[in-house]
Amino acid sequence: MFFKNVLFDSIPKSDNLVVFSCDDNYFKKYGIYNILSCNDTNQPVHVHLINPSLDSVLTLKAIIDKLQIPLSWSTEYFETSNLNFYLLKSYYYMARFYLSNYIFQHTSVTCIKIVDADIIFNSLISFPESVNIGITYKKQKNTAWERTAAYFLFLTSSYKNFLPKVIDLYEEKIKNIDFLKVEKIENKIEKANFTGLDQVCLTEILENECIYQNQDFLNLGSLQSFSSKGPDAKIWVLVGKTKKLLPDDYLPVKYKKYFENIQ
Repeated sequence: MFFKNVLFDSIPKSDNLVVFSCDDNYFKKYGIYNILSCNDTNQPVHVHLINPSLDSVLTLKAIIDKLQIPLSWSTEYFETSNLNFYLLKSYYYMARFYLSNYIFQHTSVTCIKIVDADIIFNSLISFPESVNIGITYKKQKNTAWERTAAYFLFLTSSYKNFLPKVIDLYEEKIKNIDFLKVEKIENKIEKANFTGLDQVCLTEILENECIYQNQDFLNLGSLQSFSSKGPDAKIWVLVGKTKKLLPDDYLPVKYKKYFENIQ
């Protein structure tokens, strides 16, 4: 159903890559700053834009000339008016996994940091060579959606077959979910287990194959100051509590230099 009309403006030029995807609204609100934070921390990035506006494409092209990192990008266009809101939302969460799977299968990229659009990097993220998969996993939580945090997933090519399993499970689930009924669910966590399918599918594959017990698995939740709310955090997730801590103009001011002389 999804990831069909995909066009690559350019392909990744680095073995180690940050990957994220977003629609036009999220690109303007967060994604552009994700890219700029990658540049400030020297991390090559590939961004996948879903139904981008001409304005966003022109902004991206203008920014490229000001970057020191390799930036590659792709686009995907499809009609959204006939899609259930929650089905569409579920794909927005999943698109970066489709993209990362494609990159692993068709390029020589060996490491990918698959992230939400709405994060910024405060420092370069690197892991020991012994780590081939890293994600925040909370075994004690009650539901699949709660147990895995999908905002940051690190994979090497040793685990490239992990992504097709997550994607296949997602496609199986959306065939069997009545999203019209999901609209009527009021409990946040209950609804998230039908819409936040990125976290649900990641959890189920991690647990079905006991990947979280592997020696090359790193639980990012165990790392001090990895994604906390303080100034020393390696990444900030720009939603919830973190967003409330930052001034409304924080991102435009922080990255102002990149927009100088751009029409």
